[in-house]
Amino acid sequence: MIEKSLLGNYLLKNKIAQKIYEEIKNLPIVDLHSHIEASWVLENRHWDNIWSAWAATDHYVWELMRRFNIPEEKITGSAPDEDKWLAFASIVPLLIGNPVYDWLHLDLKLFFGLDEEVNKTTAHKIWIESKEKLLSSPELLPRGILEAANVKVLCTTDSPLSTLDAHKKLSEELPGVQILPTWRPDLLFEIGSTEWVKFLHQLENITDTNVSTLKGFLDALAKTHKYFELHGCCTSDHALQNLSLNFFNQKVVERIYSRALQKRRVTEEERRRFQSFCLYFCGELNIESDWFMQLHIGAVRDYRQQLFVKMGKDSGGDVATHIIEITEGLQNFLNHFDGKLTIILYVLHPAHVYTIATIARAFPRVYLGAPWWFMDNPFHIYNYLAELAAVDALSLFSGMVSDSRKMLSLVSRNDVFRRILANFLGELVQNKRAHLEGAICVALRASYENPYRLIKERII
Repeated sequence: MIEKSLLGNYLLKNKIAQKIYEEIKNLPIVDLHSHIEASWVLENRHWDNIWSAWAATDHYVWELMRRFNIPEEKITGSAPDEDKWLAFASIVPLLIGNPVYDWLHLDLKLFFGLDEEVNKTTAHKIWIESKEKLLSSPELLPRGILEAANVKVLCTTDSPLSTLDAHKKLSEELPGVQILPTWRPDLLFEIGSTEWVKFLHQLENITDTNVSTLKGFLDALAKTHKYFELHGCCTSDHALQNLSLNFFNQKVVERIYSRALQKRRVTEEERRRFQSFCLYFCGELNIESDWFMQLHIGAVRDYRQQLFVKMGKDSGGDVATHIIEITEGLQNFLNHFDGKLTIILYVLHPAHVYTIATIARAFPRVYLGAPWWFMDNPFHIYNYLAELAAVDALSLFSGMVSDSRKMLSLVSRNDVFRRILANFLGELVQNKRAHLEGAICVALRASYENPYRLIKERII
Protein backbone atom coordinates (compact mmCIF):
# COMPACT_ATOMS: atom_id res chain seq x y z
CA MET A 1 0.00 0.00 0.00
CA ILE A 2 1.17 3.54 -0.78
CA GLU A 3 2.63 5.24 2.31
CA LYS A 4 0.71 8.52 2.38
CA SER A 5 2.55 9.69 5.50
CA LEU A 6 5.28 10.75 3.05
CA LEU A 7 3.04 13.72 2.28
CA GLY A 8 2.83 14.82 5.91
CA ASN A 9 0.07 17.33 6.58
CA TYR A 10 -0.24 18.41 2.96
CA LEU A 11 -3.52 20.39 2.62
CA LEU A 12 -4.55 19.55 6.20
CA LYS A 13 -5.12 22.78 8.10
CA ASN A 14 -5.57 21.66 11.71
CA LYS A 15 -5.20 18.73 14.08
CA ILE A 16 -8.87 17.80 13.88
CA ALA A 17 -8.60 17.52 10.08
CA GLN A 18 -5.53 15.34 10.62
CA LYS A 19 -7.51 13.03 12.92
CA ILE A 20 -10.34 12.68 10.41
CA TYR A 21 -7.91 12.07 7.57
CA GLU A 22 -6.18 9.31 9.55
CA GLU A 23 -9.51 7.46 9.65
CA ILE A 24 -10.07 7.58 5.89
CA LYS A 25 -6.68 7.82 4.21
CA ASN A 26 -6.20 4.07 3.70
CA LEU A 27 -9.79 3.14 2.88
CA PRO A 28 -10.18 1.17 -0.37
CA ILE A 29 -10.86 3.15 -3.53
CA VAL A 30 -14.22 2.58 -5.18
CA ASP A 31 -14.11 4.46 -8.48
CA LEU A 32 -17.51 4.66 -10.17
CA HIS A 33 -16.22 6.53 -13.23
CA SER A 34 -12.84 6.34 -14.95
CA HIS A 35 -11.43 6.22 -18.46
CA ILE A 36 -8.81 3.61 -17.62
CA GLU A 37 -8.82 0.78 -20.15
CA ALA A 38 -9.39 -2.76 -18.86
CA SER A 39 -6.91 -3.94 -21.51
CA TRP A 40 -4.11 -2.04 -19.73
CA VAL A 41 -4.71 -4.09 -16.60
CA LEU A 42 -5.06 -7.33 -18.54
CA GLU A 43 -1.85 -6.89 -20.50
CA ASN A 44 -0.03 -5.60 -17.39
CA ARG A 45 2.80 -4.08 -19.40
CA HIS A 46 5.27 -1.63 -17.98
CA TRP A 47 5.38 1.93 -19.25
CA ASP A 48 8.59 2.87 -21.02
CA ASN A 49 8.97 6.25 -19.37
CA ILE A 50 7.29 8.95 -17.28
CA TRP A 51 5.71 10.62 -20.32
CA SER A 52 3.96 7.42 -21.45
CA ALA A 53 2.88 6.67 -17.88
CA TRP A 54 1.73 10.14 -16.90
CA ALA A 55 0.92 12.35 -19.87
CA ALA A 56 0.54 10.43 -23.13
CA THR A 57 -3.16 9.67 -22.52
CA ASP A 58 -4.16 12.77 -20.55
CA HIS A 59 -5.82 15.68 -22.35
CA TYR A 60 -5.55 17.78 -19.17
CA VAL A 61 -1.79 17.86 -19.79
CA TRP A 62 -2.20 18.46 -23.54
CA GLU A 63 -4.48 21.46 -22.97
CA LEU A 64 -1.98 23.14 -20.68
CA MET A 65 0.92 22.52 -23.02
CA ARG A 66 -1.04 24.10 -25.87
CA ARG A 67 -1.88 26.98 -23.56
CA PHE A 68 1.84 27.76 -23.45
CA ASN A 69 2.25 27.40 -27.22
CA ILE A 70 4.22 24.16 -27.17
CA PRO A 71 4.12 22.68 -30.70
CA GLU A 72 1.66 19.84 -31.23
CA GLU A 73 4.60 17.74 -32.42
CA LYS A 74 5.75 17.65 -28.78
CA ILE A 75 2.29 16.93 -27.38
CA THR A 76 0.47 14.32 -29.47
CA GLY A 77 2.84 14.30 -32.44
CA SER A 78 5.78 12.12 -33.41
CA ALA A 79 8.49 13.78 -31.31
CA PRO A 80 10.39 11.38 -28.99
CA ASP A 81 8.80 10.92 -25.58
CA GLU A 82 11.80 12.48 -23.87
CA ASP A 83 11.38 15.66 -25.90
CA LYS A 84 7.70 15.76 -24.95
CA TRP A 85 8.55 15.30 -21.27
CA LEU A 86 11.19 18.03 -21.37
CA ALA A 87 8.73 20.40 -23.07
CA PHE A 88 6.10 19.66 -20.43
CA ALA A 89 8.59 19.99 -17.58
CA SER A 90 9.58 23.44 -18.83
CA ILE A 91 6.09 24.80 -18.09
CA VAL A 92 5.34 22.89 -14.89
CA PRO A 93 6.56 25.70 -12.55
CA LEU A 94 4.09 27.99 -14.32
CA LEU A 95 1.18 25.70 -13.37
CA ILE A 96 1.25 26.39 -9.62
CA GLY A 97 -2.33 26.31 -8.32
CA ASN A 98 -3.55 24.05 -11.12
CA PRO A 99 -4.33 20.47 -9.99
CA VAL A 100 -2.07 19.03 -12.71
CA TYR A 101 0.85 20.54 -10.79
CA ASP A 102 -0.35 18.91 -7.55
CA TRP A 103 -1.09 15.49 -9.08
CA LEU A 104 2.25 15.32 -10.86
CA HIS A 105 4.31 16.05 -7.76
CA LEU A 106 2.18 13.78 -5.56
CA ASP A 107 2.57 10.87 -7.97
CA LEU A 108 6.32 11.39 -8.30
CA LYS A 109 6.70 11.42 -4.53
CA LEU A 110 4.40 8.50 -3.73
CA PHE A 111 5.39 6.14 -6.53
CA PHE A 112 8.97 7.17 -7.29
CA GLY A 113 10.24 8.75 -4.09
CA LEU A 114 11.09 11.93 -6.00
CA ASP A 115 10.53 15.05 -3.93
CA GLU A 116 11.68 17.95 -6.08
CA GLU A 117 9.90 20.39 -8.35
CA VAL A 118 9.66 19.39 -11.97
CA ASN A 119 11.33 22.08 -14.05
CA LYS A 120 13.92 22.55 -16.79
CA THR A 121 16.77 21.82 -14.40
CA THR A 122 15.38 18.66 -12.84
CA ALA A 123 13.55 17.24 -15.87
CA HIS A 124 16.38 15.06 -17.20
CA LYS A 125 17.23 13.62 -13.77
CA ILE A 126 13.56 12.79 -13.13
CA TRP A 127 13.32 11.25 -16.60
CA ILE A 128 16.25 8.91 -15.90
CA GLU A 129 15.29 7.93 -12.35
CA SER A 130 11.60 7.39 -13.09
CA LYS A 131 12.39 5.37 -16.20
CA GLU A 132 14.65 3.05 -14.27
CA LYS A 133 11.96 2.43 -11.68
CA LEU A 134 9.17 2.02 -14.25
CA LEU A 135 11.15 -0.68 -16.04
CA SER A 136 12.18 -2.57 -12.91
CA SER A 137 9.44 -2.26 -10.28
CA PRO A 138 6.49 -4.69 -10.24
CA GLU A 139 4.51 -2.21 -8.14
CA LEU A 140 4.56 0.16 -11.13
CA LEU A 141 2.91 -2.32 -13.45
CA PRO A 142 -0.84 -1.70 -13.85
CA ARG A 143 -1.80 -4.48 -11.47
CA GLY A 144 0.84 -3.37 -8.99
CA ILE A 145 -0.60 0.14 -9.02
CA LEU A 146 -4.10 -1.18 -8.32
CA GLU A 147 -2.76 -3.10 -5.34
CA ALA A 148 -0.63 -0.23 -4.05
CA ALA A 149 -3.55 2.17 -4.42
CA ASN A 150 -5.86 -0.26 -2.58
CA VAL A 151 -8.42 -0.18 -5.40
CA LYS A 152 -11.42 -2.35 -4.63
CA VAL A 153 -13.72 -1.40 -7.54
CA LEU A 154 -12.76 0.31 -10.79
CA CYS A 155 -15.49 1.12 -13.31
CA THR A 156 -14.27 1.62 -16.86
CA THR A 157 -16.16 3.46 -19.62
CA ASP A 158 -17.17 1.25 -22.53
CA SER A 159 -19.02 1.41 -25.82
CA PRO A 160 -22.04 -0.92 -26.09
CA LEU A 161 -20.18 -2.38 -29.09
CA SER A 162 -17.38 -3.70 -26.85
CA THR A 163 -16.87 -7.45 -26.53
CA LEU A 164 -15.64 -6.92 -22.95
CA ASP A 165 -13.01 -9.61 -23.52
CA ALA A 166 -10.55 -7.93 -21.14
CA HIS A 167 -13.17 -7.71 -18.40
CA LYS A 168 -14.03 -11.39 -18.78
CA LYS A 169 -10.41 -12.46 -18.37
CA LEU A 170 -9.74 -10.07 -15.51
CA SER A 171 -12.67 -11.43 -13.51
CA GLU A 172 -10.76 -14.73 -13.43
CA GLU A 173 -7.18 -13.48 -13.26
CA LEU A 174 -7.65 -10.63 -10.79
CA PRO A 175 -10.40 -11.61 -8.33
CA GLY A 176 -9.15 -9.19 -5.67
CA VAL A 177 -10.16 -6.13 -7.70
CA GLN A 178 -13.47 -5.70 -9.48
CA ILE A 179 -12.85 -4.15 -12.90
CA LEU A 180 -16.41 -3.45 -14.00
CA PRO A 181 -17.63 -2.15 -17.37
CA THR A 182 -19.89 0.87 -17.71
CA TRP A 183 -22.40 0.95 -20.56
CA ARG A 184 -22.03 4.29 -22.40
CA PRO A 185 -24.17 4.48 -25.56
CA ASP A 186 -23.66 8.18 -26.44
CA LEU A 187 -22.33 7.55 -29.95
CA LEU A 188 -25.35 5.45 -30.88
CA PHE A 189 -27.60 8.39 -30.02
CA GLU A 190 -25.77 10.87 -32.28
CA ILE A 191 -28.35 10.40 -35.00
CA GLY A 192 -27.50 12.05 -38.29
CA SER A 193 -23.77 12.35 -37.57
CA THR A 194 -21.24 11.08 -40.08
CA GLU A 195 -20.24 8.18 -37.83
CA TRP A 196 -23.72 7.21 -36.72
CA VAL A 197 -24.56 4.88 -39.63
CA LYS A 198 -21.21 3.12 -39.21
CA PHE A 199 -21.90 2.49 -35.53
CA LEU A 200 -25.38 1.33 -36.43
CA HIS A 201 -24.01 -1.31 -38.78
CA GLN A 202 -21.60 -2.48 -36.10
CA LEU A 203 -24.48 -2.73 -33.64
CA GLU A 204 -26.43 -4.80 -36.16
CA ASN A 205 -23.50 -7.15 -36.68
CA ILE A 206 -22.59 -7.79 -33.05
CA THR A 207 -26.21 -8.35 -31.97
CA ASP A 208 -27.37 -10.14 -35.14
CA THR A 209 -30.40 -7.85 -35.16
CA ASN A 210 -31.93 -5.97 -38.08
CA VAL A 211 -31.75 -2.27 -37.21
CA SER A 212 -33.64 -0.94 -40.23
CA THR A 213 -36.47 0.11 -37.91
CA LEU A 214 -36.53 1.94 -34.60
CA LYS A 215 -37.81 -1.21 -32.91
CA GLY A 216 -34.88 -3.19 -34.29
CA PHE A 217 -32.46 -0.54 -33.06
CA LEU A 218 -33.97 -0.60 -29.56
CA ASP A 219 -33.93 -4.41 -29.50
CA ALA A 220 -30.26 -4.41 -30.48
CA LEU A 221 -29.46 -1.80 -27.86
CA ALA A 222 -31.25 -3.88 -25.23
CA LYS A 223 -29.17 -6.92 -26.21
CA THR A 224 -25.94 -5.05 -25.54
CA HIS A 225 -27.34 -3.88 -22.20
CA LYS A 226 -28.12 -7.47 -21.21
CA TYR A 227 -24.69 -8.60 -22.40
CA PHE A 228 -23.01 -5.99 -20.20
CA GLU A 229 -25.19 -7.06 -17.26
CA LEU A 230 -24.02 -10.65 -17.68
CA HIS A 231 -20.43 -9.43 -17.42
CA GLY A 232 -20.70 -7.45 -14.21
CA CYS A 233 -21.94 -4.05 -15.38
CA CYS A 234 -24.28 -2.26 -12.99
CA THR A 235 -24.37 1.29 -14.34
CA SER A 236 -24.91 3.30 -17.50
CA ASP A 237 -23.28 6.65 -18.21
CA HIS A 238 -24.51 9.45 -20.46
CA ALA A 239 -23.05 12.79 -21.56
CA LEU A 240 -25.67 15.54 -21.88
CA GLN A 241 -25.23 19.10 -23.06
CA ASN A 242 -28.84 20.01 -23.80
CA LEU A 243 -31.35 18.91 -21.18
CA SER A 244 -34.66 18.79 -22.98
CA LEU A 245 -35.58 15.41 -21.60
CA ASN A 246 -39.25 15.15 -22.49
CA PHE A 247 -40.82 11.90 -23.51
CA PHE A 248 -41.74 12.13 -27.19
CA ASN A 249 -44.25 10.13 -29.15
CA GLN A 250 -42.68 6.94 -30.51
CA LYS A 251 -44.30 7.44 -33.93
CA VAL A 252 -42.52 10.78 -34.29
CA VAL A 253 -39.19 9.22 -33.32
CA GLU A 254 -39.75 6.37 -35.78
CA ARG A 255 -40.08 8.90 -38.59
CA ILE A 256 -36.90 10.67 -37.49
CA TYR A 257 -35.02 7.38 -37.37
CA SER A 258 -36.24 6.32 -40.81
CA ARG A 259 -35.20 9.61 -42.39
CA ALA A 260 -31.75 9.42 -40.79
CA LEU A 261 -31.23 5.94 -42.25
CA GLN A 262 -32.03 7.41 -45.65
CA LYS A 263 -29.28 9.99 -44.96
CA ARG A 264 -31.78 12.82 -45.05
CA ARG A 265 -31.09 15.89 -42.95
CA VAL A 266 -31.90 15.65 -39.24
CA THR A 267 -32.57 18.96 -37.51
CA GLU A 268 -31.16 19.85 -34.12
CA GLU A 269 -34.65 19.62 -32.61
CA GLU A 270 -35.15 16.16 -34.10
CA ARG A 271 -31.77 15.07 -32.79
CA ARG A 272 -32.74 16.19 -29.29
CA ARG A 273 -36.04 14.33 -29.51
CA PHE A 274 -34.30 11.14 -30.57
CA GLN A 275 -31.70 11.41 -27.81
CA SER A 276 -34.37 12.15 -25.23
CA PHE A 277 -36.45 9.15 -26.33
CA CYS A 278 -33.37 6.91 -26.15
CA LEU A 279 -32.47 8.15 -22.68
CA TYR A 280 -35.89 7.20 -21.37
CA PHE A 281 -35.46 3.80 -22.99
CA CYS A 282 -32.09 3.41 -21.23
CA GLY A 283 -33.71 4.32 -17.93
CA GLU A 284 -36.27 1.56 -18.38
CA LEU A 285 -33.52 -0.94 -19.21
CA ASN A 286 -31.66 0.15 -16.08
CA ILE A 287 -34.72 -0.46 -13.93
CA GLU A 288 -35.09 -3.98 -15.35
CA SER A 289 -31.42 -4.74 -14.62
CA ASP A 290 -31.29 -2.81 -11.30
CA TRP A 291 -28.51 -0.54 -12.52
CA PHE A 292 -27.86 3.01 -11.39
CA MET A 293 -27.61 5.78 -14.00
CA GLN A 294 -24.91 8.46 -14.25
CA LEU A 295 -25.63 11.72 -16.11
CA HIS A 296 -22.68 13.97 -16.96
CA ILE A 297 -24.16 17.39 -17.68
CA GLY A 298 -22.77 20.52 -19.25
CA ALA A 299 -19.66 19.74 -21.29
CA VAL A 300 -19.56 21.62 -24.59
CA ARG A 301 -17.42 19.17 -26.48
CA ASP A 302 -15.01 19.88 -29.34
CA TYR A 303 -15.47 23.62 -28.88
CA ARG A 304 -12.19 24.53 -30.54
CA GLN A 305 -12.99 23.78 -34.16
CA GLN A 306 -9.43 23.85 -35.50
CA LEU A 307 -8.35 21.26 -32.94
CA PHE A 308 -11.36 19.05 -33.65
CA VAL A 309 -10.74 19.09 -37.40
CA LYS A 310 -7.07 18.27 -36.94
CA MET A 311 -7.19 15.82 -34.02
CA GLY A 312 -10.78 14.55 -33.78
CA LYS A 313 -12.87 13.93 -30.65
CA ASP A 314 -11.55 14.01 -27.09
CA SER A 315 -8.34 15.86 -27.89
CA GLY A 316 -8.67 18.62 -25.33
CA GLY A 317 -10.93 21.23 -26.89
CA ASP A 318 -13.90 20.98 -24.52
CA VAL A 319 -15.30 23.78 -22.34
CA ALA A 320 -17.93 24.35 -19.66
CA THR A 321 -21.05 26.51 -19.83
CA HIS A 322 -23.41 27.82 -17.18
CA ILE A 323 -26.24 28.33 -19.70
CA ILE A 324 -28.14 25.08 -19.18
CA GLU A 325 -31.70 24.90 -17.90
CA ILE A 326 -31.29 22.04 -15.45
CA THR A 327 -34.54 22.29 -13.47
CA GLU A 328 -36.89 22.36 -16.45
CA GLY A 329 -34.70 20.04 -18.51
CA LEU A 330 -34.62 17.27 -15.91
CA GLN A 331 -38.07 17.68 -14.37
CA ASN A 332 -40.05 15.25 -16.52
CA PHE A 333 -37.24 12.70 -16.58
CA LEU A 334 -36.70 12.64 -12.82
CA ASN A 335 -40.41 12.52 -12.09
CA HIS A 336 -40.90 9.70 -14.58
CA PHE A 337 -38.29 7.57 -12.79
CA ASP A 338 -38.97 8.81 -9.26
CA GLY A 339 -38.61 5.95 -6.77
CA LYS A 340 -37.72 3.46 -9.52
CA LEU A 341 -34.18 4.38 -10.58
CA THR A 342 -31.06 5.59 -8.76
CA ILE A 343 -29.52 8.54 -10.63
CA ILE A 344 -26.19 10.32 -10.05
CA LEU A 345 -25.85 13.85 -11.46
CA TYR A 346 -22.47 15.34 -12.38
CA VAL A 347 -22.24 19.00 -13.37
CA LEU A 348 -19.30 20.84 -14.88
CA HIS A 349 -19.96 24.40 -13.76
CA PRO A 350 -19.98 25.65 -10.12
CA ALA A 351 -23.14 27.65 -10.83
CA HIS A 352 -25.07 24.38 -11.18
CA VAL A 353 -24.06 22.78 -7.87
CA TYR A 354 -26.73 24.59 -5.83
CA THR A 355 -29.44 23.61 -8.31
CA ILE A 356 -28.60 19.90 -8.38
CA ALA A 357 -28.26 19.90 -4.59
CA THR A 358 -31.85 21.17 -4.29
CA ILE A 359 -32.98 18.58 -6.86
CA ALA A 360 -31.30 15.77 -4.93
CA ARG A 361 -32.98 17.04 -1.77
CA ALA A 362 -36.36 16.63 -3.49
CA PHE A 363 -35.72 13.12 -4.88
CA PRO A 364 -34.54 10.42 -2.42
CA ARG A 365 -32.86 8.34 -5.16
CA VAL A 366 -31.00 11.21 -6.85
CA TYR A 367 -27.42 11.91 -5.71
CA LEU A 368 -24.71 14.43 -6.45
CA GLY A 369 -21.71 13.06 -8.31
CA ALA A 370 -18.14 14.11 -7.64
CA PRO A 371 -16.75 17.57 -8.46
CA TRP A 372 -16.06 16.84 -12.09
CA TRP A 373 -13.34 17.81 -14.57
CA PHE A 374 -12.69 21.55 -14.20
CA MET A 375 -13.91 21.35 -10.59
CA ASP A 376 -11.52 18.52 -9.63
CA ASN A 377 -9.17 20.73 -7.61
CA PRO A 378 -8.82 21.75 -3.94
CA PHE A 379 -10.57 25.11 -4.40
CA HIS A 380 -13.71 23.80 -6.08
CA ILE A 381 -13.86 20.52 -4.12
CA TYR A 382 -14.01 22.44 -0.84
CA ASN A 383 -16.75 24.77 -2.09
CA TYR A 384 -18.65 21.84 -3.60
CA LEU A 385 -18.64 19.93 -0.31
CA ALA A 386 -19.68 23.02 1.62
CA GLU A 387 -22.59 23.71 -0.72
CA LEU A 388 -23.69 20.07 -0.71
CA ALA A 389 -23.62 19.95 3.10
CA ALA A 390 -25.49 23.25 3.44
CA VAL A 391 -28.26 22.45 0.97
CA ASP A 392 -28.64 18.65 1.01
CA ALA A 393 -26.68 16.08 3.06
CA LEU A 394 -22.96 15.44 2.69
CA SER A 395 -23.46 12.01 4.26
CA LEU A 396 -25.33 10.95 1.10
CA PHE A 397 -22.57 11.99 -1.32
CA SER A 398 -21.98 9.27 -3.93
CA GLY A 399 -18.19 9.35 -3.63
CA MET A 400 -15.16 10.69 -5.45
CA VAL A 401 -14.38 9.45 -8.95
CA SER A 402 -11.01 9.70 -10.67
CA ASP A 403 -12.36 10.38 -14.20
CA SER A 404 -8.76 9.48 -14.96
CA ARG A 405 -7.13 8.46 -18.22
CA LYS A 406 -4.00 7.24 -16.44
CA MET A 407 -3.49 4.81 -13.60
CA LEU A 408 -0.92 6.69 -11.55
CA SER A 409 -3.39 9.42 -10.60
CA LEU A 410 -5.82 6.99 -8.97
CA VAL A 411 -4.03 7.69 -5.70
CA SER A 412 -3.35 11.41 -5.95
CA ARG A 413 -6.85 12.39 -7.08
CA ASN A 414 -8.55 10.38 -4.36
CA ASP A 415 -6.06 11.48 -1.70
CA VAL A 416 -6.53 15.17 -2.49
CA PHE A 417 -10.28 14.69 -2.19
CA ARG A 418 -10.00 12.92 1.16
CA ARG A 419 -7.75 15.62 2.55
CA ILE A 420 -10.13 18.38 1.49
CA LEU A 421 -13.05 16.42 2.94
CA ALA A 422 -11.16 16.07 6.23
CA ASN A 423 -10.44 19.82 6.18
CA PHE A 424 -14.07 20.74 5.65
CA LEU A 425 -15.35 18.43 8.36
CA GLY A 426 -12.48 19.41 10.67
CA GLU A 427 -13.47 23.06 10.43
CA LEU A 428 -17.07 22.18 11.34
CA VAL A 429 -15.81 20.38 14.45
CA GLN A 430 -13.41 23.20 15.31
CA ASN A 431 -16.23 25.71 15.01
CA LYS A 432 -18.46 23.62 17.31
CA ARG A 433 -20.85 22.85 14.44
CA ALA A 434 -20.19 19.10 14.62
CA HIS A 435 -18.84 16.42 16.94
CA LEU A 436 -15.69 14.56 15.94
CA GLU A 437 -17.36 11.13 15.99
CA GLY A 438 -20.11 12.31 13.66
CA ALA A 439 -17.63 13.99 11.33
CA ILE A 440 -15.62 10.78 11.05
CA CYS A 441 -18.81 8.84 10.31
CA VAL A 442 -19.67 11.22 7.45
CA ALA A 443 -16.10 11.04 6.14
CA LEU A 444 -16.27 7.23 6.03
CA ARG A 445 -19.55 7.32 4.15
CA ALA A 446 -18.49 9.96 1.61
CA SER A 447 -15.07 8.40 0.98
CA TYR A 448 -15.95 4.74 0.71
CA GLU A 449 -19.17 3.35 2.15
CA ASN A 450 -21.65 5.13 -0.15
CA PRO A 451 -20.03 4.30 -3.51
CA TYR A 452 -19.32 0.75 -2.39
CA ARG A 453 -22.94 0.31 -1.35
CA LEU A 454 -24.07 1.24 -4.87
CA ILE A 455 -21.91 -1.59 -6.24
CA LYS A 456 -22.48 -4.10 -3.44
CA GLU A 457 -26.27 -3.91 -3.62
CA ARG A 458 -26.19 -4.89 -7.29
CA ILE A 459 -23.49 -7.46 -7.92
CA ILE A 460 -22.01 -8.80 -4.69
